Amino acid sequence: RDDQFPCEAGGMASEEELCITCTLDALAVYAACVPELRGAALDSREHVPVCGDARMTGGEEECDDGNHVSGDGCSSRCRLEEGYTLQGQGPLPANVCGDGLAVSNARYTEQCDDGNLDEGDGCGAGCHVEQGWTCVECGDEWACDPVCGDEMLRGSETCDDGNSQGGDGCSGECTLEG
Repeated sequence: RDDQFPCEAGGMASEEELCITCTLDALAVYAACVPELRGAALDSREHVPVCGDARMTGGEEECDDGNHVSGDGCSSRCRLEEGYTLQGQGPLPANVCGDGLAVSNARYTEQCDDGNLDEGDGCGAGCHVEQGWTCVECGDEWACDPVCGDEMLRGSETCDDGNSQGGDGCSGECTLEG
């Protein structure tokens, strides 16, 4: 006897040659259950794709994070959301650093995403603002500028004397004064 077949609670039972199977409607809700005669004992079971059960069982699911909440990488309809990719074989989406989309939610935090994985341009390979830089999102792009006055020469700075005052050979914008 196998009363663990994944279908309506208490409504499914199978014996060696009788199995009650269920079909799904468009919303993945059980629509009809029909007894079906089988010629052999039931050894293996196929899992029916159910969005929100935290199992990737094929079908229309691109991901399944165990909930019906959009905005966390896997939509309420188990579709992979923009800015995410699957991690290995698991159902959980992972943020894609370097795609130009800065994603921040309960699971991931990108401080910036300048569309590359280069270090030394203000937005590092882990999509974090590098030390000595400030980054702001401008429409669909990120702009990172070195912090002037920190005694660290970065990016477009031609000098950085540790202050933001001009008249000492290095201007307040960290360019050499004539």
